[in-house]
Amino acid sequence: MKKKILIAVLALLAIALCFTSCGGSKAVSGIVITDGTMSYEYQVGQAPDFSEVTAQIKYNDGTFKTVGASELSFSSLDTSSPGRQTLSITYEGYTLNVQVTIVGERIEEEEVTIQSIEILSSSIDLSVFIGDDFDPQTVKVNATYSDGTSKILDNANLTIGSIDTSSVGLKTLMVSYEGLTATANVRVVGVESMVVVSGSVKNEVKVGDTYSALGIQVSVTYTDGTTATVGADKLTLGTVDTSKVGNVYLSITHLDKTYQYKVLVNGTVSIKVDPKSVASSI
Repeated sequence: MKKKILIAVLALLAIALCFTSCGGSKAVSGIVITDGTMSYEYQVGQAPDFSEVTAQIKYNDGTFKTVGASELSFSSLDTSSPGRQTLSITYEGYTLNVQVTIVGERIEEEEVTIQSIEILSSSIDLSVFIGDDFDPQTVKVNATYSDGTSKILDNANLTIGSIDTSSVGLKTLMVSYEGLTATANVRVVGVESMVVVSGSVKNEVKVGDTYSALGIQVSVTYTDGTTATVGADKLTLGTVDTSKVGNVYLSITHLDKTYQYKVLVNGTVSIKVDPKSVASSI
């Protein structure tokens, strides 16, 4: 009887020793993903994000530990088209396979092309005076694309025309970009008529006196229908010869128009009589 008990004890010790030496080391026996830390569904084209994933690692000795995404290995996930895919999650040689669903329709990317260009009227002077400089580089051009977006183009990439301000009339500013053209009308304005404001300058001067027109005011009507009152600083004034009695004219020029303003030079006229000629006529 004692011999049978001894044999049984030795058998149990042998089994224990075998378990310890023959594959009995601690190893991962399971991975359980923590609820709420991982998404099992992605939209087409959405980039997978596993950064918040945590998992419970189960060992063959019955122990557990929690690990984060940085300690786990994830297989690649292709979200370019809808369907179900297998995602492999590995830790210390143990792999857990889970199913992930890609939802939505695949959208083929379309080439975005420019559809039209437009000159922003607020970026340029739509009305300039004859002879003034017109700077086309202030122009802003808006481009509209096939995807519905728009943007202001860089002037360095544009071909910008010019405006001739040497004559009155409606002129066309032209801008080109990648085969497209945009135009804007610019009106070159001149003087239609002008008249000296009554009382702003003398219309009479004594012979020999200096005539001054510095206080002159001129009412101007322009070719676009607008009006303005301008002073000597915007006028080119001629001179008045007061050496002789009679009517003379002050030349007044504004932009492309010249007006002649009549000034009376008055005074006493001296008549010298030769007594000899008088006596001979008697």
